[in-house]
Amino acid sequence: MYIIREKDEIQKINNFFLSMNYLIEYYLFNVSINSGIPISTLVSLKKDDVLINNEIKKSITISGKTFLISHETRKILILSQNVSSGDYCFMNESNTNKYSRTQFYKKLKDAEKNIGINGNLTNKTCEYTFAYHYLIQTGDIEYLSKIFNKSKTQLIHEIFYTTNDLEDFKIL
Repeated sequence: MYIIREKDEIQKINNFFLSMNYLIEYYLFNVSINSGIPISTLVSLKKDDVLINNEIKKSITISGKTFLISHETRKILILSQNVSSGDYCFMNESNTNKYSRTQFYKKLKDAEKNIGINGNLTNKTCEYTFAYHYLIQTGDIEYLSKIFNKSKTQLIHEIFYTTNDLEDFKIL
């Protein structure tokens, strides 16, 4: 699994999605890397899951896991207000059904190929990219352990699988 550690790579993916007019992919990518919500979960979100009193919730509980939703992520989720109550937040291009994680994966691989990332981007890349940056910024392994449903040790090993990464992480 490839974790996007460099912010310029995130920007390249964003630029690619925007240049190709892949707006749904741009939204999904950014919501996932800024919240840790898996792509497979995001594509299943309905308007009622994210809105309360016509405002985006500050946290979303899905299958017993509570994901914090940052101000930036809430701005991206505003697009869900354009759908009817009960509809999926992320619809396919014909607006007839929910967008699929397979569709996202294909466009992510397209980005990987076109911008020259030497890794293996998968849907999990987004979650673990969030975990990496969140842990570096906050040091809050407890929160990550809860949303990933993994032990702290296992999670740290998965996020920081090189010695250099571990040395850079001062909390350990």
